[in-house]
Amino acid sequence: MTEIERGKFNKNSFRLSAVSCQRKLKAESRELSAVRYAPMWILQNAETETTFRLRPGAVKTVGRAPRADFMLDAALVSRLHCRITATTDKLEVVDLKSTNGTFVNDKRVQKAHLKGGDRLRLGRAELTVEKTKT
Repeated sequence: MTEIERGKFNKNSFRLSAVSCQRKLKAESRELSAVRYAPMWILQNAETETTFRLRPGAVKTVGRAPRADFMLDAALVSRLHCRITATTDKLEVVDLKSTNGTFVNDKRVQKAHLKGGDRLRLGRAELTVEKTKT
């Protein structure tokens, strides 16, 4: 039972309870911000200012078709060009039998692991890979 509940309180009791409430709020906000800003992969195209974001566990398709998870309307990109799987430490890209191929750092690949700083080229679109920090 607190002093306020017992009826024994003064000005300092209110100050102490306000300070403890502020501390609790700060701790809770730190916990929430950790959840809100979990690590994330970002694929960016500087020319078109296109940005795709993937959280760990996400599996997305990229292509020109409306049914693709990430639509990329660029020359030489197939309707369903590739599939990207995100984990906490890497991205995996798998070419889905695209006509013009999938390239990682200018090397044609069927399947590859990406990390921060790599360049993913689909048709004429080049995406740079970044990983946010927690």
